[in-house]
Amino acid sequence: MIDSIQMVESIVPPMCQEAKNADGLKPRELFKKNHEQLVNEGRQWAKDIASSFTIMGTLIITIMFAAAFTVPGGNNQDKGTPIFLGRNAFSFFIISDALSLTASSSSVLMFIGVLISRYTEEDFVTSLPIKLLFGLFTIFLSVVFMMCAFCAALALMLKGYRWIIKAAIVSSIIPILVFMFTLLRLFLESNSTNNIAFPTNCVSKALYNNKYDEKLTHKYGNTSICSGNKISQTCKNL
Repeated sequence: MIDSIQMVESIVPPMCQEAKNADGLKPRELFKKNHEQLVNEGRQWAKDIASSFTIMGTLIITIMFAAAFTVPGGNNQDKGTPIFLGRNAFSFFIISDALSLTASSSSVLMFIGVLISRYTEEDFVTSLPIKLLFGLFTIFLSVVFMMCAFCAALALMLKGYRWIIKAAIVSSIIPILVFMFTLLRLFLESNSTNNIAFPTNCVSKALYNNKYDEKLTHKYGNTSICSGNKISQTCKNL
């Protein structure tokens, strides 16, 4: 939406951008007024997505933080160190746990940034999409590393039962794939919303319509360059 009006404003004279219609509204003011509902819908959509994934990220943080202090196999009663310390599977478990905790924490902070955003028209151009995509990407990574830590824990506790470990690894891929397709759908929806092609008559009427012609002619004389028909033709070429 903002991209469309900026493109039109970049190719018209400044006097046309400051001209007012019969209702006393400038082109940008009229454009914002006509698309206020669209902004409100986008604001509500962003809030719903951010709220849902903030809860999810918080749950992952809680789980992975607790898992770091309740390691598989427990601790040595004499030394207080983990029993499996030094094994490759245990190192993989700790690394995966730490990465999952870091990624989920980053996603929660990013989604909080979305929730406290001002939600102005300009925010929907770059700020909000970047925050949402970064938050979705990091929470996806946190789920992947969480399942890796789960598989590593099973490998430590069920040593010798390879068929159980293999079945668990295959099963852990399922939630990752489901979550990946969910994020892909959200990404496609966000991308289609940001690149939506508004009807030509909507853009042209919101920016400049025939109401301006009589007033501009009286103020500036010959204003064929600022006529509603001229700008309407420009909008068709966008």
